[in-house]
Amino acid sequence: MRGPESFCDHRGMNDTTSKPAAKKPAAKKPAAKKPAATTPAPEASTPPAPPTTPAPQPMAVGPAPMLESSARNLAMWTHLAAILTWLISIPGIAGALVFWLVGKDRSALVDHNGKESVNFQLTVLATLVGGVILGIVTLGLGFLIVIPVWVIGAIVALIFQIQGAAAANRGEYYRYPINWRMIR
Repeated sequence: MRGPESFCDHRGMNDTTSKPAAKKPAAKKPAAKKPAATTPAPEASTPPAPPTTPAPQPMAVGPAPMLESSARNLAMWTHLAAILTWLISIPGIAGALVFWLVGKDRSALVDHNGKESVNFQLTVLATLVGGVILGIVTLGLGFLIVIPVWVIGAIVALIFQIQGAAAANRGEYYRYPINWRMIR
């Protein structure tokens, strides 16, 4: 067999020779009845589909960046939430921390202002705890000094937080003048 059939049909080839092996007669099986309504599928008429490579998957980059106006609003709220949480007798770090954690990965402005606000709230909290310890150690006499300092400090802190909120709303990277920067 030298025609094109010999190049396509390798079922009868022997491993040691290039001559086709003798074909064995196939055993006859009883023919099964075909239903009359079915039509045979055109297997030979359609060529096989070429192998396709899967589309490359996009790499996970992280959260999508936020719009500039949204970033400014969220950065502003990191400062204002601290004021509002102090008003309901919760340390201001809770409000600042929530807004900072929500937007820190999506905007550098929110990340910077959030860190500043959280650090400032930690500074305020540390001075409050230090004043209480001073008052207890001095058997209450320290509170005569600490309470007026707290009142002045609260007014100054309120001014700094409002300045920070206004600067963040303008899109500026605000730094508190008096701040112990524990989170960098």
